[in-house]
Amino acid sequence: MKKCILFLLLLVLVAQAQVNVRTLRDGDGVKFDYFATYNADNAYSFVHVSKSFELAVVMGQVPGHSAIDKFGENPDIDAGTTPEDIWEGEGLYVYDQDSTAPIRFMSSSDAGDVGNIIKISGLDSLGNEISVTSTTNGHNNVDLPETFWRVFRAENESPIGGDLNGMLYVH
Repeated sequence: MKKCILFLLLLVLVAQAQVNVRTLRDGDGVKFDYFATYNADNAYSFVHVSKSFELAVVMGQVPGHSAIDKFGENPDIDAGTTPEDIWEGEGLYVYDQDSTAPIRFMSSSDAGDVGNIIKISGLDSLGNEISVTSTTNGHNNVDLPETFWRVFRAENESPIGGDLNGMLYVH
């Protein structure tokens, strides 16, 4: 059994935005890179950077792009098996159909988890990044203010002492 930990930098691209990386020379012949971004309306934006595209995104220098840090663990990947995804289950993760938003609720495994403030971040059915804040109500399903296609983070934003007793489910 191998233990595998994966750290990724996932670039979340705004819907219909495209990027072109170009290298030009200035009047003295010195090379420099810039990124030309444009959307469906062909509205251009140019960013001159002297670093990699990924670093420029992380630093907030590329309009229409953002970065998130995703991580996970699959402690039981056996040699010679079918590839496995990094998630809390085993094997391959089955994604919901594209352009659907089936994630609508949150709940807890502990009935005492009432009044915790939870911020949930992910993508809507069009692939746009969204975040909502909602309050737990124990075992009861709480309707989220927005529906999600993918969820990549849930954060407890309760004041100090507002720890969850159980497992938070976003479903």
